[in-house]
Amino acid sequence: MEPPKRTPMNLLVVEDDAPLAELLVGIAEKRGLRASRAATIAEGRARIEAGDVEILLTDMRLPDGSGIDLIEWTRKADPRIVILAITAFGSIEIAVRAVRQGAYDFLTKPVEPAVLAVALDRAMEARRLRGEVEALRGALEAVHRAAFNITVEVFARKRAA
Repeated sequence: MEPPKRTPMNLLVVEDDAPLAELLVGIAEKRGLRASRAATIAEGRARIEAGDVEILLTDMRLPDGSGIDLIEWTRKADPRIVILAITAFGSIEIAVRAVRQGAYDFLTKPVEPAVLAVALDRAMEARRLRGEVEALRGALEAVHRAAFNITVEVFARKRAA
């Protein structure tokens, strides 16, 4: 399966297992993403605050806290970021909790490259659609403002006449 041909999006992998993080980054880059990594929640937050993250892939157990906390913080910091959660300790309870906090998808380790590729493709499409919706909302608001201004002007002219 070929990766989609689009402007590369920025993926941040927050994973403390360096070899696994590099593997995840490599798979993401083959999907057409610009991928980088952080080993802790603190590093991940700093990158997200810098504003260069569009998709987040986070482990659920990190040296400085829970991936759930990072998911929750990320949703508040920038709700446009599409979040994928990954863990070796997969349970339905953890998956449900991650999704309730804002994760778009939940993967278990060891993750098959094909499964990760599909999840990344879906995340890219979700991010693209979120951007489209945001742009359309902005355009609709501009049309509403213009229509309101025209209506005000018409009423003002009628009153003056």
